[in-house]
Amino acid sequence: MFGEKKPELISIMGNHEFAPPQDDPKKKIAAFAKAFGLPADANVHRVIGGYDFIAISPEGMNQNTYKEGAEKFVKEAVASARKRAAGKPIFAFSHHPLSDTVAESGQWGSDSLKKVWDFKLPDLVHFSGHTHHPLQDERSIFQDEFTMVNTSSLCYLSRPGNYANVKQLHDTWKYPQMLFVDVYADHIDIIRMALDCDREIKPGRRWRLELPLSKENFTYTAARRDSRKAPEFPAGSEAGIKVSGTKEGKPVIAFPAAVHDDFVHGYAMKFIPLEADGKSGKSFELNCMTDYYRGIDRMAENPAFALPPGRFRPGTRYRVEIRPCESFGKRGSAISAEFQF
Repeated sequence: MFGEKKPELISIMGNHEFAPPQDDPKKKIAAFAKAFGLPADANVHRVIGGYDFIAISPEGMNQNTYKEGAEKFVKEAVASARKRAAGKPIFAFSHHPLSDTVAESGQWGSDSLKKVWDFKLPDLVHFSGHTHHPLQDERSIFQDEFTMVNTSSLCYLSRPGNYANVKQLHDTWKYPQMLFVDVYADHIDIIRMALDCDREIKPGRRWRLELPLSKENFTYTAARRDSRKAPEFPAGSEAGIKVSGTKEGKPVIAFPAAVHDDFVHGYAMKFIPLEADGKSGKSFELNCMTDYYRGIDRMAENPAFALPPGRFRPGTRYRVEIRPCESFGKRGSAISAEFQF
Protein backbone atom coordinates (compact mmCIF):
# COMPACT_ATOMS: atom_id res chain seq x y z
CA MET A 1 0.00 0.00 0.00
CA PHE A 2 2.77 2.44 0.93
CA GLY A 3 5.47 1.19 -1.45
CA GLU A 4 9.10 1.22 -0.40
CA LYS A 5 8.79 4.28 1.84
CA LYS A 6 6.75 3.08 4.77
CA PRO A 7 5.21 5.56 7.22
CA GLU A 8 6.83 6.12 10.58
CA LEU A 9 5.06 4.38 13.44
CA ILE A 10 4.38 6.12 16.73
CA SER A 11 2.96 3.82 19.41
CA ILE A 12 1.60 4.85 22.79
CA MET A 13 0.13 2.91 25.67
CA GLY A 14 -3.55 2.60 26.46
CA ASN A 15 -5.37 1.28 29.49
CA HIS A 16 -5.27 -2.33 28.30
CA GLU A 17 -1.47 -2.31 28.28
CA PHE A 18 -1.80 -2.21 32.08
CA ALA A 19 -4.38 -5.00 32.27
CA PRO A 20 -4.03 -7.80 34.84
CA PRO A 21 -1.89 -9.18 36.28
CA GLN A 22 -1.61 -5.92 38.23
CA ASP A 23 2.12 -5.85 38.77
CA ASP A 24 4.23 -2.69 38.90
CA PRO A 25 3.03 -0.28 36.13
CA LYS A 26 6.62 0.90 35.69
CA LYS A 27 7.60 -2.59 34.54
CA LYS A 28 4.87 -2.55 31.90
CA ILE A 29 5.92 0.89 30.68
CA ALA A 30 9.53 -0.30 30.40
CA ALA A 31 8.48 -3.45 28.51
CA PHE A 32 6.31 -1.46 26.09
CA ALA A 33 9.03 1.12 25.49
CA LYS A 34 11.57 -1.59 24.77
CA ALA A 35 9.25 -3.48 22.41
CA PHE A 36 8.51 -0.38 20.30
CA GLY A 37 11.86 1.35 20.58
CA LEU A 38 10.49 4.29 22.57
CA PRO A 39 12.00 6.47 25.30
CA ALA A 40 11.86 4.93 28.77
CA ASP A 41 8.67 6.79 29.75
CA ALA A 42 6.87 5.79 26.50
CA ASN A 43 6.35 9.46 25.60
CA VAL A 44 7.33 10.60 22.12
CA HIS A 45 8.22 13.89 20.43
CA ARG A 46 9.13 13.42 16.79
CA VAL A 47 9.38 15.64 13.72
CA ILE A 48 7.96 14.01 10.58
CA GLY A 49 7.68 15.85 7.27
CA GLY A 50 8.36 19.14 8.98
CA TYR A 51 5.56 18.75 11.56
CA ASP A 52 5.82 18.02 15.27
CA PHE A 53 4.12 14.94 16.72
CA ILE A 54 3.76 14.71 20.50
CA ALA A 55 2.39 11.49 21.99
CA ILE A 56 2.02 10.65 25.68
CA SER A 57 1.23 7.44 27.54
CA PRO A 58 -0.66 7.01 30.82
CA GLU A 59 1.18 5.67 33.84
CA GLY A 60 -1.40 3.09 34.83
CA MET A 61 -4.70 1.48 33.86
CA ASN A 62 -6.81 4.26 35.35
CA GLN A 63 -7.62 7.03 32.89
CA ASN A 64 -6.42 9.71 35.33
CA THR A 65 -2.81 8.54 35.56
CA TYR A 66 -1.25 11.26 33.41
CA LYS A 67 1.03 12.79 36.01
CA GLU A 68 3.68 15.46 36.47
CA GLY A 69 6.08 13.66 34.14
CA ALA A 70 3.60 13.94 31.26
CA GLU A 71 2.88 17.58 32.08
CA LYS A 72 6.58 18.50 32.04
CA PHE A 73 7.19 16.50 28.85
CA VAL A 74 4.29 18.15 27.01
CA LYS A 75 5.22 21.70 27.96
CA GLU A 76 8.82 21.22 26.89
CA ALA A 77 7.79 19.51 23.64
CA VAL A 78 5.27 22.21 22.73
CA ALA A 79 7.78 24.98 23.46
CA SER A 80 10.33 23.22 21.27
CA ALA A 81 7.80 22.73 18.45
CA ARG A 82 6.74 26.37 18.47
CA LYS A 83 10.34 27.52 18.42
CA ARG A 84 11.23 25.13 15.60
CA ALA A 85 8.19 25.77 13.37
CA ALA A 86 6.17 28.72 14.61
CA GLY A 87 2.69 28.94 13.09
CA LYS A 88 2.52 25.31 12.03
CA PRO A 89 -0.04 22.94 13.57
CA ILE A 90 1.20 20.58 16.28
CA PHE A 91 -0.22 17.05 16.29
CA ALA A 92 -0.77 15.43 19.69
CA PHE A 93 -1.91 11.97 20.76
CA SER A 94 -3.10 10.23 23.91
CA HIS A 95 -5.16 7.12 24.38
CA HIS A 96 -7.76 8.94 26.47
CA PRO A 97 -9.59 12.13 25.50
CA LEU A 98 -9.83 15.11 27.80
CA SER A 99 -12.97 14.98 29.92
CA ASP A 100 -16.07 16.71 28.54
CA THR A 101 -14.76 17.34 25.03
CA VAL A 102 -15.49 14.80 22.27
CA ALA A 103 -18.45 12.40 22.44
CA GLU A 104 -18.57 10.08 25.47
CA SER A 105 -15.57 11.79 27.08
CA GLY A 106 -17.80 12.68 30.02
CA GLN A 107 -17.65 9.00 31.01
CA TRP A 108 -14.39 7.89 29.42
CA GLY A 109 -12.30 11.06 29.40
CA SER A 110 -9.40 11.99 31.65
CA ASP A 111 -9.50 14.87 34.12
CA SER A 112 -5.75 14.62 34.65
CA LEU A 113 -5.14 15.37 30.96
CA LYS A 114 -6.71 18.79 31.47
CA LYS A 115 -3.76 19.66 33.68
CA VAL A 116 -1.27 18.22 31.20
CA TRP A 117 -2.66 20.49 28.45
CA ASP A 118 -3.48 23.34 30.84
CA PHE A 119 -2.43 26.28 28.66
CA LYS A 120 -3.69 28.02 25.52
CA LEU A 121 -2.92 25.87 22.49
CA PRO A 122 -5.06 26.86 19.48
CA ASP A 123 -2.36 25.46 17.15
CA LEU A 124 -2.75 21.95 18.66
CA VAL A 125 -4.72 19.10 17.02
CA HIS A 126 -5.21 16.35 19.60
CA PHE A 127 -6.24 12.80 18.61
CA SER A 128 -7.57 10.29 21.14
CA GLY A 129 -9.27 6.91 21.27
CA HIS A 130 -10.65 4.92 24.21
CA THR A 131 -14.30 5.86 23.66
CA HIS A 132 -14.69 3.65 20.54
CA HIS A 133 -17.32 6.20 19.47
CA PRO A 134 -18.63 6.08 15.86
CA LEU A 135 -17.26 8.72 13.51
CA GLN A 136 -20.67 9.42 11.96
CA ASP A 137 -21.33 11.53 15.06
CA GLU A 138 -20.24 15.16 14.58
CA ARG A 139 -19.46 15.35 18.28
CA SER A 140 -16.35 13.29 17.48
CA ILE A 141 -14.58 16.56 16.74
CA PHE A 142 -14.59 19.44 19.22
CA GLN A 143 -12.84 22.79 19.41
CA ASP A 144 -12.46 24.84 22.55
CA GLU A 145 -8.96 25.90 23.57
CA PHE A 146 -7.65 23.60 20.83
CA THR A 147 -8.94 20.94 18.43
CA MET A 148 -9.79 17.48 19.76
CA VAL A 149 -10.59 14.54 17.48
CA ASN A 150 -11.93 11.08 18.29
CA THR A 151 -10.25 8.33 16.24
CA SER A 152 -12.99 5.72 16.84
CA SER A 153 -11.75 2.10 16.83
CA LEU A 154 -10.32 -0.67 14.68
CA CYS A 155 -12.12 -3.10 16.97
CA TYR A 156 -15.69 -2.85 18.27
CA LEU A 157 -17.63 0.42 18.32
CA SER A 158 -19.15 1.71 21.54
CA ARG A 159 -22.39 0.45 23.04
CA PRO A 160 -23.32 2.99 25.72
CA GLY A 161 -24.85 1.25 28.71
CA ASN A 162 -27.54 3.88 29.29
CA TYR A 163 -29.60 2.62 26.32
CA ALA A 164 -32.32 0.05 26.91
CA ASN A 165 -31.38 -1.85 23.74
CA VAL A 166 -27.64 -2.13 24.51
CA LYS A 167 -27.71 -5.96 24.27
CA GLN A 168 -29.34 -5.65 20.87
CA LEU A 169 -26.29 -3.75 19.56
CA HIS A 170 -24.21 -6.91 19.38
CA ASP A 171 -22.72 -6.41 15.90
CA THR A 172 -20.61 -3.29 16.55
CA TRP A 173 -17.41 -5.30 16.05
CA LYS A 174 -18.29 -5.64 12.34
CA TYR A 175 -17.83 -1.92 11.63
CA PRO A 176 -14.23 -0.79 12.32
CA GLN A 177 -13.38 2.81 11.53
CA MET A 178 -10.29 4.99 11.15
CA LEU A 179 -9.07 8.40 10.00
CA PHE A 180 -6.85 9.68 7.21
CA VAL A 181 -5.44 13.16 7.77
CA ASP A 182 -4.26 15.23 4.80
CA VAL A 183 -2.19 18.29 5.64
CA TYR A 184 -1.86 21.13 3.12
CA ALA A 185 -0.26 24.56 3.31
CA ASP A 186 -3.55 26.31 4.09
CA HIS A 187 -5.79 23.63 5.60
CA ILE A 188 -6.09 20.15 7.10
CA ASP A 189 -8.67 17.61 5.89
CA ILE A 190 -9.72 14.85 8.27
CA ILE A 191 -11.25 11.96 6.34
CA ARG A 192 -13.43 9.42 8.16
CA MET A 193 -13.34 5.85 6.82
CA ALA A 194 -15.66 2.86 7.31
CA LEU A 195 -13.39 -0.16 6.91
CA ASP A 196 -16.11 -2.80 6.60
CA CYS A 197 -16.92 -1.42 3.14
CA ASP A 198 -13.84 0.72 2.35
CA ARG A 199 -16.00 3.83 2.04
CA GLU A 200 -15.58 7.35 3.27
CA ILE A 201 -18.01 8.36 5.99
CA LYS A 202 -19.87 11.52 4.95
CA PRO A 203 -17.64 12.36 1.96
CA GLY A 204 -19.48 15.65 1.52
CA ARG A 205 -18.80 16.68 5.12
CA ARG A 206 -15.08 16.22 5.66
CA TRP A 207 -13.75 17.93 8.76
CA ARG A 208 -11.65 20.85 7.55
CA LEU A 209 -9.33 22.93 9.71
CA GLU A 210 -8.23 26.20 8.19
CA LEU A 211 -4.58 27.14 8.74
CA PRO A 212 -3.10 28.84 10.60
CA LEU A 213 -5.20 27.52 13.46
CA SER A 214 -6.71 30.11 15.77
CA LYS A 215 -9.80 30.36 17.94
CA GLU A 216 -11.19 32.90 15.46
CA ASN A 217 -11.57 30.22 12.77
CA PHE A 218 -12.81 27.39 15.02
CA THR A 219 -16.09 26.00 13.64
CA TYR A 220 -16.54 22.73 15.60
CA THR A 221 -17.45 24.34 18.90
CA ALA A 222 -20.26 23.70 21.37
CA ALA A 223 -22.25 26.44 19.59
CA ARG A 224 -22.96 23.99 16.74
CA ARG A 225 -25.90 22.63 18.72
CA ASP A 226 -27.77 25.92 18.36
CA SER A 227 -27.99 25.66 14.57
CA ARG A 228 -29.04 22.01 14.41
CA LYS A 229 -32.62 20.98 13.72
CA ALA A 230 -34.58 18.41 15.66
CA PRO A 231 -35.47 15.17 13.83
CA GLU A 232 -39.13 14.57 12.98
CA PHE A 233 -41.37 11.64 12.11
CA PRO A 234 -43.05 11.52 8.69
CA ALA A 235 -46.77 12.28 8.71
CA GLY A 236 -48.90 9.29 9.68
CA SER A 237 -46.14 7.53 11.65
CA GLU A 238 -48.41 7.00 14.65
CA ALA A 239 -50.37 4.40 12.70
CA GLY A 240 -47.14 2.46 12.22
CA ILE A 241 -46.36 1.92 15.91
CA LYS A 242 -46.51 -1.81 16.66
CA VAL A 243 -45.85 -3.50 20.01
CA SER A 244 -45.46 -7.28 20.08
CA GLY A 245 -43.54 -9.96 21.94
CA THR A 246 -40.65 -12.29 21.15
CA LYS A 247 -40.27 -15.94 22.03
CA GLU A 248 -38.35 -14.85 25.10
CA GLY A 249 -41.33 -12.79 26.22
CA LYS A 250 -39.66 -9.43 25.67
CA PRO A 251 -41.73 -6.51 24.44
CA VAL A 252 -40.67 -5.29 21.01
CA ILE A 253 -41.67 -1.88 19.74
CA ALA A 254 -41.38 -0.95 16.07
CA PHE A 255 -42.30 2.18 14.11
CA PRO A 256 -41.31 4.10 10.96
CA ALA A 257 -37.91 5.80 11.23
CA ALA A 258 -37.80 9.53 11.85
CA VAL A 259 -35.78 11.71 9.47
CA HIS A 260 -33.05 14.30 10.02
CA ASP A 261 -30.63 16.25 7.84
CA ASP A 262 -27.77 14.45 9.61
CA PHE A 263 -29.05 11.25 11.24
CA VAL A 264 -31.34 10.09 14.04
CA HIS A 265 -29.17 9.05 16.97
CA GLY A 266 -31.89 7.49 19.12
CA TYR A 267 -35.45 7.52 20.41
CA ALA A 268 -36.71 8.62 23.82
CA MET A 269 -39.80 6.60 24.75
CA LYS A 270 -42.07 7.56 27.63
CA PHE A 271 -44.37 4.80 28.90
CA ILE A 272 -47.44 5.79 30.93
CA PRO A 273 -49.50 3.06 32.67
CA LEU A 274 -53.25 3.56 32.20
CA GLU A 275 -54.81 2.27 35.40
CA ALA A 276 -58.23 0.64 35.67
CA ASP A 277 -59.66 3.72 37.40
CA GLY A 278 -58.83 5.81 34.35
CA LYS A 279 -55.94 7.63 35.98
CA SER A 280 -52.39 7.61 34.70
CA GLY A 281 -49.83 5.73 36.74
CA LYS A 282 -46.19 6.62 37.30
CA SER A 283 -44.46 6.95 33.93
CA PHE A 284 -40.93 5.89 33.02
CA GLU A 285 -38.66 6.63 30.07
CA LEU A 286 -36.46 4.30 28.04
CA ASN A 287 -33.88 5.47 25.50
CA CYS A 288 -32.81 3.34 22.55
CA MET A 289 -29.88 3.97 20.20
CA THR A 290 -30.25 3.52 16.44
CA ASP A 291 -27.98 1.49 14.17
CA TYR A 292 -26.33 4.59 12.67
CA TYR A 293 -22.85 3.12 13.28
CA ARG A 294 -23.49 0.68 10.41
CA GLY A 295 -23.67 3.61 7.99
CA ILE A 296 -26.29 6.32 7.73
CA ASP A 297 -27.46 4.95 4.38
CA ARG A 298 -27.88 1.49 5.93
CA MET A 299 -30.07 2.39 8.90
CA ALA A 300 -33.29 0.44 9.42
CA GLU A 301 -36.35 2.01 7.78
CA ASN A 302 -38.57 0.52 10.47
CA PRO A 303 -36.47 0.26 13.63
CA ALA A 304 -37.50 -2.34 16.18
CA PHE A 305 -36.29 -2.30 19.77
CA ALA A 306 -36.44 -5.06 22.37
CA LEU A 307 -37.42 -3.55 25.72
CA PRO A 308 -36.66 -4.82 29.24
CA PRO A 309 -39.72 -6.93 30.20
CA GLY A 310 -39.37 -6.23 33.91
CA ARG A 311 -40.54 -2.64 33.42
CA PHE A 312 -44.01 -3.71 32.22
CA ARG A 313 -46.87 -5.22 34.24
CA PRO A 314 -48.73 -8.00 32.42
CA GLY A 315 -52.34 -7.10 31.65
CA THR A 316 -51.74 -3.35 32.06
CA ARG A 317 -52.51 -0.96 29.26
CA TYR A 318 -49.83 1.60 28.41
CA ARG A 319 -49.56 4.79 26.41
CA VAL A 320 -46.20 5.30 24.72
CA GLU A 321 -44.90 8.65 23.52
CA ILE A 322 -41.88 8.42 21.21
CA ARG A 323 -39.56 11.33 20.41
CA PRO A 324 -36.64 11.10 17.93
CA CYS A 325 -33.29 12.50 19.11
CA GLU A 326 -30.29 13.78 17.17
CA SER A 327 -26.73 13.36 18.45
CA PHE A 328 -26.46 16.77 20.13
CA GLY A 329 -29.61 16.06 22.15
CA LYS A 330 -32.38 17.90 20.34
CA ARG A 331 -35.70 16.05 20.41
CA GLY A 332 -38.44 16.20 17.81
CA SER A 333 -42.22 16.01 18.16
CA ALA A 334 -43.73 12.89 19.67
CA ILE A 335 -45.87 10.20 18.11
CA SER A 336 -47.96 8.05 20.43
CA ALA A 337 -50.06 4.90 20.70
CA GLU A 338 -51.70 2.69 23.30
CA PHE A 339 -50.97 -1.02 23.77
CA GLN A 340 -51.33 -3.86 26.22
CA PHE A 341 -48.62 -6.48 26.64
